[in-house]
Amino acid sequence: MRHRRTALTIACVLLAGCVTVAEVARAQTAPALPGGTDTRNIRSMAEALSLEQRLSARPDDKDIRYRLLRYYLGVRCSSEAARQGYARHALWLTKAQVPAERINDRGAMRVPSTYVLHPVEDKQEYQAARKIWLSKVEEYDHDVWIMRAAATFFSYYEPETAGEVYRELQEKEPDQRYHWIGMQRMYWSSYRRTADKAYAAKALAAGEEGYRRFRKDGVWFLANLAEAAYEIGDYEKASDYAAKCRKKAGKPRGEIPEHYGSTVRARLALREGAIGKAKQYMLDSVNLPDKMRKTMWTSIIGPDLTLAKEMLASGSKKEVLEYLKVCRGYWRQETALLQYCIDTINSGGVPAFDNPRLRWRSAAYLDQSCP
Repeated sequence: MRHRRTALTIACVLLAGCVTVAEVARAQTAPALPGGTDTRNIRSMAEALSLEQRLSARPDDKDIRYRLLRYYLGVRCSSEAARQGYARHALWLTKAQVPAERINDRGAMRVPSTYVLHPVEDKQEYQAARKIWLSKVEEYDHDVWIMRAAATFFSYYEPETAGEVYRELQEKEPDQRYHWIGMQRMYWSSYRRTADKAYAAKALAAGEEGYRRFRKDGVWFLANLAEAAYEIGDYEKASDYAAKCRKKAGKPRGEIPEHYGSTVRARLALREGAIGKAKQYMLDSVNLPDKMRKTMWTSIIGPDLTLAKEMLASGSKKEVLEYLKVCRGYWRQETALLQYCIDTINSGGVPAFDNPRLRWRSAAYLDQSCP
């Protein structure tokens, strides 16, 4: 049944991955969207329906559609009407996308946006949006912003198609590291979502190619390189990349590779039976200097809790709880989720670590399905 009370919707947000707590919060507190629209004034479905009536008289009003889209995003799993509303406006705004354009003398750009649709639950709208992006890539093959937006759209559920678009971007702009970063992260997120090691291997290959090309910007690639190598069983390479991550400590943006490098070192130590080292590396991954730690938690969504699962299975309950409590202090977007883990462990249970909401942390590629 899709028609549920708000309390059940919140439960699905926390445990099933339909929409993040952060997205709900952003929908309520987000600043004005393009055009000066305030998105904070939609508080109920009744208000949304009132805006829908206004929209019927002004169907080309993007401001109203942005407001409704943000509202429906936060409640799309609560009712069929909300899901349909989100899908309808996402598709309309997808159709309205145009190539990037300069909007002032200071070089500011208005660039295409991507609106995620689910290929099963939003089947009709997804297929329509898919055709739109494919046609836009063909029509505007000179516009890298259109191609980036298309790659992002396909990254969610069609990584192979997204990979083709990224390859075209790499050919067009071989000096832009973003195209290699995007491909690596897309394949890595696909692995985290599906557990298909073929995607981990592709993430490793894309990351290594980018790392070779942009060695000075290696910080952008190292974290996922260490993780991907570990997941496909190349432990020697994982150790090497984790060591390179460690060397980034204290350098600009070094907090991200330091965190993930220590995470991989912990998993390697645990695999070798060095429980003491594994515990220390796990705590090292989050016990960073305050300045770095604050930057880390605003740069990424949070740690992959696979390490917590493995350490808990080894009997390291005390250290896992300490780890989760440190995460809770800085990973504020998911406080309730972490508190669930802490409470479950304290009560003698084991959190549902295999649930996608706990298994992988990339908000950029959240599954948009509803349970």
